[in-house]
Amino acid sequence: MRHDRRTGLAIVVAVSAGVVVLVYCSMTVFRDVYDDAPGVIPVSSLTATCDSAGRPCEASVVRLSSGRFHVRTLGPADQLTVTVADPAAVGATRVLLVRTEGAGRLAIGTNALSMQIPVAGAQGRMLRSVIAAPAAPWRAITFRPDAADRPAVLEEIGLFADDRGLLRSIRQPLPRIAGQRFYATYVTGLTFALCALIIYAAWRSACSRSA
Repeated sequence: MRHDRRTGLAIVVAVSAGVVVLVYCSMTVFRDVYDDAPGVIPVSSLTATCDSAGRPCEASVVRLSSGRFHVRTLGPADQLTVTVADPAAVGATRVLLVRTEGAGRLAIGTNALSMQIPVAGAQGRMLRSVIAAPAAPWRAITFRPDAADRPAVLEEIGLFADDRGLLRSIRQPLPRIAGQRFYATYVTGLTFALCALIIYAAWRSACSRSA
């Protein structure tokens, strides 16, 4: 009887610990997902156009949050231009957050030659780039992908007042660890370990009862 109580207590502790860990980790990303990223500038209007060497070209815009968007062409394109028709948002923007699907070059404003910024991938995976917004007035952001035979895709583009929390989360418990690694590796591994502990405790309980 005492052994059964200990096993039952172990199961309760394991389940409680698992719930606490999962709730805590989910709360660290809850505001980013359902509220917004820190410092985001709300944008009332954003449109996209594209060019494909004279061929018909269409672009779609999906709003991810108040100031973050996913923009892509519906077919291969040589150039994708995003226009921010919100002067107040442009004036308040200090940094731009950009993540592309492929490598290419980014131009901000009308002077594309002097303001081009390379957007490169890392180990085949495109990472976020935080770019200082120009002081001069601007409206358009143009992306020219290196591969013109594929759609031009801005996986993420956003306007922000500062770069706080954009490259590394300021809400996760270990901010020095990259957010993707923390949630995809550490949190996942801990969750599996807790599940294994619960299964083991339940198995021991079943074995003790059958004995």
